[in-house]
Amino acid sequence: MTKTLPTSQSPDVSPAHHLLAMMFGTVQAQLVRVAAQLRVADLLKDGPQPIAALAEATGVPASPLARMLRALADLGVVRETETDQFVCTPMGELLRSDTPDSLRQYAILTGSEWIASPWPKLPQCLQTGTSAFEQVFGSPLYTYVQQHPEAAVFNDALTAISRQEAVVLRDVYDFSAVRTVVDVGGGQGLVLATLLETYPSLRGILLDLPPAVASAQTVLQPFISSGRCQLHGGDFSRSVPISGEAYLLKRIPPAFNDAQALTLLRHCREAMSPESHILIADPDTSSLYGRLFDIAMLGIFDGRLRTDVELQELFASASLTLTRTIPTRSTLRLVEGRPM
Repeated sequence: MTKTLPTSQSPDVSPAHHLLAMMFGTVQAQLVRVAAQLRVADLLKDGPQPIAALAEATGVPASPLARMLRALADLGVVRETETDQFVCTPMGELLRSDTPDSLRQYAILTGSEWIASPWPKLPQCLQTGTSAFEQVFGSPLYTYVQQHPEAAVFNDALTAISRQEAVVLRDVYDFSAVRTVVDVGGGQGLVLATLLETYPSLRGILLDLPPAVASAQTVLQPFISSGRCQLHGGDFSRSVPISGEAYLLKRIPPAFNDAQALTLLRHCREAMSPESHILIADPDTSSLYGRLFDIAMLGIFDGRLRTDVELQELFASASLTLTRTIPTRSTLRLVEGRPM
């Protein structure tokens, strides 16, 4: 058996050691991305495998592959059970491609070159308020992905994370008394499909840009055919369909600055009846993931992740009142609001 060494998160590692490891965060992201691309977790799903078998399956020479896997072991993604033999940890299992909670596609996106390349522009972003992504590519992210083949990677990643978050939202909020839910910026429709499948009396409206709505046809087709779902191709920063009882915005407001987010909320408020409510599902700002996600929104969109207090102030400016915050077992927390 190999000797277990202290990891960078161990209490007996010096502050300098820990800080130096953080400085190689880019390397960590690339290790996870490459492991996802090579389908390492798929190869280890039946138990420990020797490095020779993994090298043959991935087409990567054994020596550099073993070095990569030992670094991933220090990160907690795999474990070396014997010399040159590796197995997945529960964290690593999330990189499998055949599980409902897979983060494989999300790992490929976050480590991709076009997502990583704007980060050296973060100082200018902090100073000027212009997104680092736009400084590098000359256009907003959503415009860029519509014009480049990276759109497939982007959509697959958002679909992957929506698949697990749909289950969380279904389990944490009771939609049984809701007649119609409008999924604002609902992408490929996985969240809406999950809710419609769970609540037979529920009707749904998916609102997103036309390319996203077109890609949602397959997922939502059974509900479209039965008359329970409508697709609206449009810009939700300009208008929102009326007659919804619940307006769901999952990971939408953080992509906007305060002025843009206020405009979106006012459109929702104008479409709402006195009995309607709005649901904001965003990462929890108190978690490490939430704080890093907040900086990602700053760098990519010039947006921001908001605390409950900040959302309450934004709601008030849109004639909405924050009624409650619901924690979930995921990285999300659900904020509910109603018309004033």
